[in-house]
Amino acid sequence: MKTILVGNPARQHSDQLALALQEIGKLGLYLHGGPARSEVSKLLVSNLHLEAGQFRLMLGMSSRLAPFKWRDRVAHWIYGAFDLSLAKRLDPARHHTAIAYENSALATFRKAKAAGLTTILDAASVHHRWQDRVGDEAILSHRNARKDAEIALADHILTCSTLARESYLEAGIAPDRCHVAGFGVDIDAFSPKLLPRPSGDARFVFVGMLSRDKGGDVLIEACRQLKAKGVPFHLTCIGEADPELVPQIAPFAELAGKIRYDRLPAIYANADCLVHPSRFDSFASVVAEALATGIPAIVSDRTGARELIHEGETGWIVKTGDAAELAMRMEAFARDPLQGAAMKSACRAEAEKWTWPAYRARVAKLVSTIIG
Repeated sequence: MKTILVGNPARQHSDQLALALQEIGKLGLYLHGGPARSEVSKLLVSNLHLEAGQFRLMLGMSSRLAPFKWRDRVAHWIYGAFDLSLAKRLDPARHHTAIAYENSALATFRKAKAAGLTTILDAASVHHRWQDRVGDEAILSHRNARKDAEIALADHILTCSTLARESYLEAGIAPDRCHVAGFGVDIDAFSPKLLPRPSGDARFVFVGMLSRDKGGDVLIEACRQLKAKGVPFHLTCIGEADPELVPQIAPFAELAGKIRYDRLPAIYANADCLVHPSRFDSFASVVAEALATGIPAIVSDRTGARELIHEGETGWIVKTGDAAELAMRMEAFARDPLQGAAMKSACRAEAEKWTWPAYRARVAKLVSTIIG
């Protein structure tokens, strides 16, 4: 019986996708750069997955050593190298379908199409036309030709949210080729903590790369407006930051830098509200993580996880790029931070709809429908 080849140069959600296919007896081989989650690795059959750790090491080194503005270019060169490795493992005698991650699928898809196999693009981000609106043209030019070629070769495209699917439809991709697979969150790792809220200013948290893509400049301007009005608040930023934005955010925030993933639950638990003003995000797992921990989120309308936000119940949605609206929403929360505690149950209940087992059930059904 022929099976499915799955590849990802890092990990993202690909280990959960591989496990979903194994659970229905359709996984042939899962090649990945980043290690599978420990709970997933225990379930994956050993001869069905292969960790190509050299790609994870190369990505890690490029993140640490390459100049900030060149990281994207270096990463996509590494993705291309992984693609060549994945293509070598595609065996038309064993596989009937190839599922490859965006930016690392071109060689694999060319080989698959030549052999008459089904190709499925695992698109973790929105279509590049949305990204191009805020990106660096010098970096984007080399990448988009590859992305367009991958899309053209893909029989089907898996997206993480309705928003992400909309970006592909807007780019002219046929609706019957674009599907919403959704995403997941570990609701065991991220769960509400019974911590008494200390008195004091509202505690906002931003988690992720502080960049223009993630609305870092919008957050900075919103903070300026809050300070100008004398609104009391505390902001903690977790993750790397664009060097150009660091001196601008520093007067308003505590910059904690990158932290271990297992420390994130405590970060959320000690905050009152997540702020995520991204200009584009296919899903934004940080939103699901925050809700699972019991805190609401303020997100932009270009965030895929806006599907989890019910106005005034699990958070609020603001217009992308609108610093004044973001400041207004942050001020309303800062004036009454205790409202966050009242939203804890609703936040948790919403996150529980987005578990990894639920994701696996959705994507397994979707892929089964696609391949027939």
